[in-house]
Amino acid sequence: MTRWAIICFFAGVAAGFVGIDARATYGARVSADEPQYLLTAISLGEDFNLDISDELEAQRYLPFHEIRVDQQTIDMNSEGQRISPHDPLLPLVLAGPMRLGGWVAAKATLAVILGLVAAITHRLASRRFGVDPRIAGLVVVAFFASSPLAAYGSQIYPATLAALCVVVATMGTTGVLQGGRTALAVLAVLALPWLSVKYVPLASVFAVALLVRHLSTAHIRKLAAIVGVFAVASITYAVVHRQIWGGWTVYSSGDHFVDGEFLVVGNNPNYIARSNRLVGLLVDRYFGIAAWAPAYLLAPAGLTALFLHRKRRRWFPSS
Repeated sequence: MTRWAIICFFAGVAAGFVGIDARATYGARVSADEPQYLLTAISLGEDFNLDISDELEAQRYLPFHEIRVDQQTIDMNSEGQRISPHDPLLPLVLAGPMRLGGWVAAKATLAVILGLVAAITHRLASRRFGVDPRIAGLVVVAFFASSPLAAYGSQIYPATLAALCVVVATMGTTGVLQGGRTALAVLAVLALPWLSVKYVPLASVFAVALLVRHLSTAHIRKLAAIVGVFAVASITYAVVHRQIWGGWTVYSSGDHFVDGEFLVVGNNPNYIARSNRLVGLLVDRYFGIAAWAPAYLLAPAGLTALFLHRKRRRWFPSS
């Protein structure tokens, strides 16, 4: 690991650590879906299952959520089993830290992962895309030390792990195709849906990229193996969700979706209004990314420069 990559790593870790003790709202250190992930992590670490009914009954959430928590779940059977309507990979990663050091250790783990994402991002920029290491380091530190990346470094959401999957998958789909990198990229793609079903489109993009790269370079055996792995993984994902959550997605166990898991998109969604919310996430004066981190406004210029630079550097060599 280079000096600048190490700097980026510690900058990401520090940015995540700053927010560990911050309160999410009145009467709670975490809010919304975060308690669900932590309760599932407790259950996995102690009971080795996804049933959080006993954790809810014992109010195991009190150390990090002093007020009554929104249970979000329904009874799955006559025994009162309750499974959180959230995919299990994040709780699985946090199960060990949660058992050893509680919610503080869980947040610290995500902060370390954020630092790892920052270091890999620097390596991608400098080694793969030919950016000067000093410039890449300064840019990575600036972005990872500001919102939203710094905020997700201490929030119990799958975004930080998803970011790790993205940079690992990018490493494996660009540059020279190598067995180890390809295997890591495949694992990253497979992990994304288990973090959240909302990452399925993102995983699909990387899956297609991997397949196209191997097809264009005549790596037919590897191509067949990757197709087989993706097929088995897709079937496994569907079967596991049907068996455990009772539907195609985890939303089947949610108390808001008792009339159907696909109600997650709404009964009669107003797509124009929702697009307005997306615009607000970018430019709203109070919570928009542009307000918290104006450097993101330079993204179009940066992407333009990157693609112009592509003419002088091969990102997708034929070998």
